[in-house]
Amino acid sequence: MSDVSDDPTPRAERILRTFLQESTLWPVTFAALAIFVTLGAWLFVLALQDRYLPAMVALAALAGVSAHALAPAVAARRLGAAGWLVIALWGGSLLAALAAQRWLPAL
Repeated sequence: MSDVSDDPTPRAERILRTFLQESTLWPVTFAALAIFVTLGAWLFVLALQDRYLPAMVALAALAGVSAHALAPAVAARRLGAAGWLVIALWGGSLLAALAAQRWLPAL
């Protein structure tokens, strides 16, 4: 079953916009963001501090997927919800990794 409509907006944009516009879905959105930021921070710490090779590969793969997701938006010079989400997840993950490295004791 294909999602065919007259709306030229990409499918991911429409789905993300639904989560941002519906106030009843905001707790789900914030929980998902917190989980993905935490997982990203964990990958940053494993890859950059511990020099764990599988984490480095995963981080490189995520960077490639993120670049692929952002390419059409950058070419059109317009970041939609998906583009801002990718940037927010990378930024939040990096900040959380830096905070964990600075304020949490070494295990």
